[in-house]
Amino acid sequence: MNPNIEIKTDSNNLRAYVVFHGDVQNVTLDDLKRILNNFGVKFGVLEDRLVEILNNPVPETPHLVAVGIPPENGTDAVLKLYFSESPKIVHSEDEEEKVDFHKIQTINIVKEGQVIAEKIPAHPGKKGKDVFGRDIEPKPGKDVKLVAGENVEIVDETKVVATTDGLPEYKDGKFSVKKFLKIKGDVDYSTGNIDFPGDVLIEGNVRDGFTVKAKGDVQINGLIEAATVVANGNINAMGVKGRGKAFIHSEKNVNLRFVENAEIEALENITINGSAVNSILKAGETLKVTGKPGELVGGKTIASKVVDARIIGSEMYVRTRIEVGANPRLKERYNLINAQVTLDKENLQKLMRIYETLKKLKEVNKGKLPEDKVELYKKTGKTIEILKSSLRENLMKLEKLRQELAYTSRAAAVIAREIIYPGVELLIKDQKYYVEKPLKKVIIKLIDGEIKFRGFSEI
Repeated sequence: MNPNIEIKTDSNNLRAYVVFHGDVQNVTLDDLKRILNNFGVKFGVLEDRLVEILNNPVPETPHLVAVGIPPENGTDAVLKLYFSESPKIVHSEDEEEKVDFHKIQTINIVKEGQVIAEKIPAHPGKKGKDVFGRDIEPKPGKDVKLVAGENVEIVDETKVVATTDGLPEYKDGKFSVKKFLKIKGDVDYSTGNIDFPGDVLIEGNVRDGFTVKAKGDVQINGLIEAATVVANGNINAMGVKGRGKAFIHSEKNVNLRFVENAEIEALENITINGSAVNSILKAGETLKVTGKPGELVGGKTIASKVVDARIIGSEMYVRTRIEVGANPRLKERYNLINAQVTLDKENLQKLMRIYETLKKLKEVNKGKLPEDKVELYKKTGKTIEILKSSLRENLMKLEKLRQELAYTSRAAAVIAREIIYPGVELLIKDQKYYVEKPLKKVIIKLIDGEIKFRGFSEI
């Protein structure tokens, strides 16, 4: 080593320097290379710079003679959410480009199979090399672990996929799709209509003109106004003030404290713990008006089994119609099929007349028809066969429905636990009765084809 030549490196050994402390006039390029090599500097040597330095050896000054390659640090994994945790309001426009404020979208609903989040994997980085030829390890990017909660699955370790329709959520590092929606106030212009594939809790009211649909249960802590509520599950609400415009439909049960001027359908039971006034009520099984006043006044009530109330009608003799003994949906289906049977019979008679006319024409012409009648003859015959098949099928359906309706009527009853007033019209299966005087504590049933009255007493 030449005592007049010093080799230095920076703190991370990415740069090497030569410092001349005295006379270096006799130092050759090979000498300088050998000195660097003996010191261990083997990578990134700047040979062009060595020549320049020897031509102009400024003493006591660090001269850069070698440069390493710094490592490229990795990048952290990036999590991309394909849903908004704070959704924006999006307005729906009709064909005339008028904004429908009932249909603003403020709730993220994802569909089964939808990718709700994706991870862009972390990059490990790229190694560097110092002037001594040693590798410099990069700082790797941080990973993000995808954690599946309820109703999601991780696909290819990078995608979060919904396994059901619902409300996406990312909370405490975990992805989920919830089957439960909570509205902390009213369903109104701030929320728009609700259409949710699970259970819905509404802490306020459902305001005029708005719609709530759910594949699960609907719990409404406030009122249903002139609005629509439809659920595959149960519907529970404080009450309905429908103004003749409310429509409530449940594939199961409806439970209310009161209802006024509304239409309510339940495939199972309707229970009203207070009063029902001037409403259309249809229960697949039983309708009960309990509590106080326990009044069923005005409108039309249909139940396949039992209508049970403390008071039916009113002292003002308000017209009140009650039908029991026929499941509303079965009866509607029966009427629909029966109407189709009547229409098919009429069409069949018309086609038969056409077919017979063509058949006679064919016989007169020794088994031949004019060319313009051949296709009509074939089509008429084929349509007749189709109609006959349809008639046979529908007549079988009608007979089955008759049997089901007959079975339902056996359990049918109207119960007035306190009183039933004049103005009430009863229809039990196919028997009508008009109440002409007040009847107290009575059960009204169809026995041997006649409407009979029995006393009622609380147990």
